[in-house]
Amino acid sequence: MTEDNIADTAIEVDPVTLEVLRNGFESVAEEMSANLVRTSYSPNIKERKDASSAVFDADGRMLAQAENIPVHLGAMPYSVRSVVDALDLGPGDTAIHNSPFSGGAHLPDITFVSPVFVDGDLVAYVANRAHHADVGGARAGSVAADSTSIFGEGVQIPPVKLFAGGDPVPGVFDLLLENVRTPDEREGDLRAQQAAPAEMVEGESEQLFCPFEADWYARNKGSPIDFEAGIDGVLTSEEYLPAAVERGTCPHRAMGVLLESAEVVVANYNHLFDPDSRPLIESILGEDTFLVVDEAHRLEERTRDLLSDRVGRRTLTRARNDVETLLSRARESDDHEATLRAELESHDVPIGALRAARDFYAAVLDWLDDRVARFLDAEVGRDWRAGGELPDHDFELPLRDPEVVERDELTEWAEEAGYTGDLWRALPAIGMAVEGAIDALDLSRTPVAVPAGTILSRWWERDHAGYLREIELEHAPSEGEGWQGQYTAGLVCFECMPGETLRDVFGGLGGGILMSATLEPLDVIEEVVGLSALEGERPVVERTYDLPFPAENRASWLVDATPFTAHNRGDPEEQTDPDSWNRTRDEYAHVLRTLARSPGNVLLALPNYREAAWAGAYLESAVDCPVYVDGSSSFEATEDLKQSFFAEDDAVLVTSTRGTLTEGVDYDGDKLHTCAVVGVPLVNIGSPRIRAVRRAYGDAFGEDVAFEYALTVPAVRRARQAIGRVIRGTDEVGVRALVGRRYVPGERHSVHEYLSPGEQAEFVRMTPEFLPGQVESFWKTHGD
Repeated sequence: MTEDNIADTAIEVDPVTLEVLRNGFESVAEEMSANLVRTSYSPNIKERKDASSAVFDADGRMLAQAENIPVHLGAMPYSVRSVVDALDLGPGDTAIHNSPFSGGAHLPDITFVSPVFVDGDLVAYVANRAHHADVGGARAGSVAADSTSIFGEGVQIPPVKLFAGGDPVPGVFDLLLENVRTPDEREGDLRAQQAAPAEMVEGESEQLFCPFEADWYARNKGSPIDFEAGIDGVLTSEEYLPAAVERGTCPHRAMGVLLESAEVVVANYNHLFDPDSRPLIESILGEDTFLVVDEAHRLEERTRDLLSDRVGRRTLTRARNDVETLLSRARESDDHEATLRAELESHDVPIGALRAARDFYAAVLDWLDDRVARFLDAEVGRDWRAGGELPDHDFELPLRDPEVVERDELTEWAEEAGYTGDLWRALPAIGMAVEGAIDALDLSRTPVAVPAGTILSRWWERDHAGYLREIELEHAPSEGEGWQGQYTAGLVCFECMPGETLRDVFGGLGGGILMSATLEPLDVIEEVVGLSALEGERPVVERTYDLPFPAENRASWLVDATPFTAHNRGDPEEQTDPDSWNRTRDEYAHVLRTLARSPGNVLLALPNYREAAWAGAYLESAVDCPVYVDGSSSFEATEDLKQSFFAEDDAVLVTSTRGTLTEGVDYDGDKLHTCAVVGVPLVNIGSPRIRAVRRAYGDAFGEDVAFEYALTVPAVRRARQAIGRVIRGTDEVGVRALVGRRYVPGERHSVHEYLSPGEQAEFVRMTPEFLPGQVESFWKTHGD
């Protein structure tokens, strides 16, 4: 349409009607984005919110957009124009497109376009664009730095219908999913993109609204399904999630209704210990609730992460914009200002508090940007400021000495700048007032001032002994400039001492069982998860059980080799030539070779992936069987490696003791016959978080046990978990080996006391030179 005939068809709209229309269109775009984030599968969309939505007129011209990703919204009109020109879309149709030659950005950004019909007439288009974690190509993630052409970046999608009349187009879905590494996640996100605008497109019921939103505002307390939908009354997300969505009910709401009638609930750590997820099951928690926690040796580690706070730079920016939007609107007219003041008065918040909060958020952002820039200058030099490369890994930037209980840099800066505790503590209330005012003024934005304010309030209030405050830089390349194009920054208040929270959770329930094969030493677990503090209120009873399988079916050895410490073994990347290995590496090469030549499948767990790579490279030339080397990779890659190993009869799998293949994986039957753990898998003791945990444990439990509680005991539990992968049944036969002098009783820095009493009695010490004969003798007795 030309400018001339645009003028010919223009109509006059009074300011009031124009404002109503503007807000209505913006609301549609915002609701599409909110719906997409709620129903998506991947962290890219659900957590990072790397998605955008917009509304277009019948000629493909943008009418309104949500406050999302600028680079998406700038290019989306060209994508919509390409779809409109290429396809004839009818009711229920949805087209997709990602080609950068006709409006797309990089290939992972996939655009969905759907027409809107009223009484059979095309009146508009709705579109959304989302970043998918993988769309094929030469590298996982589809952002290959070494690509020389677009064909190495992933699958290119010209404008094509993915849905016709509301139904998937046969073959198109299959074609896309066959060309990506994570098909299940991709399908979930694709369907979420289609569902985001689909509920605003005319269909059989002629609904022009989002049923999730309708359900929310109607406060429908029912569930569209019951337990009869599951097998034998067992209902899983596979049944209730699609059934709820199909009937236009929020799945979380359906789950909440079903929980009230459930006799047994199978949940994960998040549901009980994450403050954000716990409200979903709060109504069923009480003195009549009996809790059973499996893999309880991980309680301390997992709940520590769940109880830590993080507020990202983007959230801080949006919180500032929430407040600034209200102040700007108030300046537009006396009526707007009166509405704002009335809403603020209902929350007992003066308008001056909004100005103070806006200035505070802006100042925190400036401080954060400056602190990150100064850190990177010190870490990598100043070349990055002129476009130089930045490291492709994450950073932790502690804001205090982790081993000294003192105030953090941000808190000290704020107080010196005049931002006192009164303002920090008022931020949640200001956020509530902001949320109410945005609703009262009918502004089409989803505010974040409440969660941002709550986290910052806790930042000020929490003590400095039990929490470490730091800046976290997550490597996540994006379209931003400078360091913001390489990292997402966030303020983290890291929980060092989860025991108090765990004690309160356990104390509010009727009783429970914490179980794991590797809980010993039990006195340590009782201390760190808060059970010791409950003993005055209720009994805490210990029960231990030995391995129930025949002892004659297994060999259990402590291989007395030189401690496999970083100092003794040296850098693996500098120890690649067997002729120049140091003495420690040569000793361990002999042990690994001996164990790897055992009959059947062998699992060798090294302290980290770098050492696993060294061991795997050596064994590939030292043994006559397949050698699989695990590394830090995607879930799909790890799963493929595991299944390939399971398919073998005589192979070696080398991994990290701290990896995902040494815990929670069932190597039953003939999947595994020998398992060895090399060295004590201590975490990085130089990490600021680990140092802070050690300091906090020293204050709580005594400096003499701080290192053991914080580092040694968890490391030995990981080793014991790995050893437990072999011999999973009564008839199974196998070898278990803990390799390294620190496992031997009486030696310097021995960890032998942290093994279970049964393991201490059963594991036999031997030196490396006797190992080949013992391996041969055992398997000769038990058959190959």
